[in-house]
Amino acid sequence: MSNDNTEGGSLGGAVSDLRRRRVLQALGAGAALTAVGSGPAAATQSSDEVDPNFGFTGLSPDAEPPVEPDHEVDLLIRPSEERQIPEFFFQPTGLFVEPGETVAFRFPTPDHAVVGYHSFIGRQQRTPDRDVDPGLISSPFLGSNAFWLFTFEEEGVYDLFCPPHEVFGMAMRVVVGEASGPGASEVPDPCAPAGESEGGRPPALTAALVLRDPALAPENVVSEGTVEWSAIAAENKQLFLEFSPPEVCGPMESEPGDGGPEATAYQVDFVAGAPEERLGEDPDDFYSDQDRLLRFLHGSEETPEIRSGGGFASGDVADCVDWGSIEVEHSTASVEFEVADGCEQELSLASYVNPAGPGEFSRETAGDQRLFDSASATFGPGEGGLTVAVPGAPFVASLSGDNEVPPVGPVETDASGFAWFSPEDDGTWHYHLLLRNIEDVTQAHIHEGRPDENGPVVAFLAEFTGAPDGSGGGDSRSATHADVIDHAGTIGDTDLIEQIAADPGSYYVNVHTAANPPGEIRGQLRSTE
Repeated sequence: MSNDNTEGGSLGGAVSDLRRRRVLQALGAGAALTAVGSGPAAATQSSDEVDPNFGFTGLSPDAEPPVEPDHEVDLLIRPSEERQIPEFFFQPTGLFVEPGETVAFRFPTPDHAVVGYHSFIGRQQRTPDRDVDPGLISSPFLGSNAFWLFTFEEEGVYDLFCPPHEVFGMAMRVVVGEASGPGASEVPDPCAPAGESEGGRPPALTAALVLRDPALAPENVVSEGTVEWSAIAAENKQLFLEFSPPEVCGPMESEPGDGGPEATAYQVDFVAGAPEERLGEDPDDFYSDQDRLLRFLHGSEETPEIRSGGGFASGDVADCVDWGSIEVEHSTASVEFEVADGCEQELSLASYVNPAGPGEFSRETAGDQRLFDSASATFGPGEGGLTVAVPGAPFVASLSGDNEVPPVGPVETDASGFAWFSPEDDGTWHYHLLLRNIEDVTQAHIHEGRPDENGPVVAFLAEFTGAPDGSGGGDSRSATHADVIDHAGTIGDTDLIEQIAADPGSYYVNVHTAANPPGEIRGQLRSTE
């Protein structure tokens, strides 16, 4: 990102995850699911042994296993009376075995995999260290009536999950002999503020709630021998998607700092397809319900990232796109990703604000969550990124070519932008100008004028060249979706600021380019309060 405040970032996490997936797929039939939107290799019949990483795969009940299993676990999907989405679970959900015993994971329902939480796939390791390389545990994706064997040799706690259905709580715990190793530690609270996790991303969403349930405490699994899905508390089976369950997490709190501005809660969603103008205006407006949510983040001014996590999307999207986390810095949120060869996908990053104030994000108040800023484009193979502004400033402007007024416009352009203005203690305004997918920006100003008027310049925001047409010295600036212009500055004319604050709708931000000197993208100022 081209930014006057920070150095630009690389694709980093998304690329490393994609490379990790390709390494795993090259390992053969048991290749594991990575942490970011990828999947195990297609299933093939195993050779006549139980591999220490990838077990033994039987594609039908008639396949001859190399050993007789000591225990059986079913991977199930069951309709739920409490919600429209069915339950996805391991049965039993907790299991004690002796070292050297073999477990048969049976697939009465299709499209599951069994994977251990491990740093090799970008997840917090919750299985014992083992003297095998790479030391992970992974089945392939399997269809109906298949089975998969794994022999648990080393003592310790093994936390396992079904990657495509982790969001629904499809996780289990196996304790082998003594309850020891990294899996014996408490699963991080998914309701707690997000932070750096040593070794990778911990269990997420409903799976984290399931593994934190007292019924799956390692000592209880040892004592009981088996723990049925029915023993897991109902509140820990709630669908932990775009919004945290209030019964589990309580309201999302954000307190103002001492002497600082009031915190403003916001949400940022990375999705497949175009953004929604309002979330929850009707029940079908949630990205999670549309199978389009890839990643989400909740934050505030004081705490840019209060909670974040992965969503889920259709299989076609997951097969085509690898993505990293949403990162917030200097009042912008960004996500980086890579689109696979042979794919083309529309992707959007959208920020939302709730006028009701901090701590009000829930499904009950979803109809009040309104689009603040968005960036959307169709991407072909290769690396990409999107950046949006996050709420916090009291005066903003959304910029597009459609807003230009004749005889200047409308202007046909794929460029977009966002400007936001925050008051300082001395009465001045600090501003940011975020520009995306635009070529040869020369100048940017605040003009006086209503939405249907062209008016005079009252304040300079950017002056990259001496004149709006690019003449007069200086160098114009260009931006892509991944490499944006984030230009910051200060307006010192306090008399002008008072006039704008009293009637923001009578002023607009206009961005000039060499191709469109009168203006390429424009947006009317508005108050967010």
